[in-house]
Amino acid sequence: MSLKRNKRSPSGSGTFPTYSNFSAENNARPTSVEAILPQCGFDITPNVTIQNFGENDLTEVEITYSVNGGASQNYTWTGSLLSLQSEIVELPAISYVVQDVNTIEISLSDDDDNSDNQISENFNIANEHTTTINMILSTDNAGSQCTWDLMNAGGETLYSGGPYGNNESVVEQFELTDDCYRFRIFDSAGNGGGSIVLYDTNNDVVYNSPGNYGAREEAHFKTVGELGNNDNILSNVVIYPNPATNNLNIQNAENSSIKVFDLLGRIVALENNISLNQQLDVSKLTTGTYLIKIINGNQVKTDKFIINR
Repeated sequence: MSLKRNKRSPSGSGTFPTYSNFSAENNARPTSVEAILPQCGFDITPNVTIQNFGENDLTEVEITYSVNGGASQNYTWTGSLLSLQSEIVELPAISYVVQDVNTIEISLSDDDDNSDNQISENFNIANEHTTTINMILSTDNAGSQCTWDLMNAGGETLYSGGPYGNNESVVEQFELTDDCYRFRIFDSAGNGGGSIVLYDTNNDVVYNSPGNYGAREEAHFKTVGELGNNDNILSNVVIYPNPATNNLNIQNAENSSIKVFDLLGRIVALENNISLNQQLDVSKLTTGTYLIKIINGNQVKTDKFIINR
């Protein structure tokens, strides 16, 4: 493996910072690896920052990387970095066998100081969720900029949506099989949009954002059936009216606990040991969409309701 650098030569006005006391003439160093989201099997495209700690200009580096001790891939970076300058390098996608805790190892080609040529970063396996996933999306005043998709491990797009109208409320339900999935949301203007939440039948949040997802964000998750959840006791629960104004009625959930969440996952109302015909005061909640989680022992029922005034 080779690593090439050129001696610095003045150009233009001939002015540039002067550095001295470097321990090596040629010394490239990987200084950081961008954090990797929890994964469940999709190929990853790592970003590594390389920095020139040598006296000479850095013009070429061979980067070798692997995940969990699997097959290595090589990528040759070319460019021009003066002493102490750095650059983020996006490496080509690499496949791997996912583990509970995964490790990517990155090394740079030999130079005058090989003691600092390696770096590693750990990332976790994606969370497990039930096979039914719900999505609530509220667009902003530029709904036409918002799109999304949901893809399985085989690269097949199962669901997608958008563009939408302005200030629109979008509710979707995804029926999935046991697999690994990737959800992505996009904004064509690059400045995010309205709020969005994905959650499963246990009310565990898959992904949520108040809208600050920039041009794109993504989340990975696994589905494994109903995770032992059984709603038989709660199958006759009735929640009304919906939309609600000041009061929400919950029937046939005696001795259960209830939690109400906003779309950011915050608990905004809580009641324990409710009655057979429970009335919940929601007069202080602002207009919008909420999730209600009813818990009885190890059984959970999740539903949504709207406050509309």
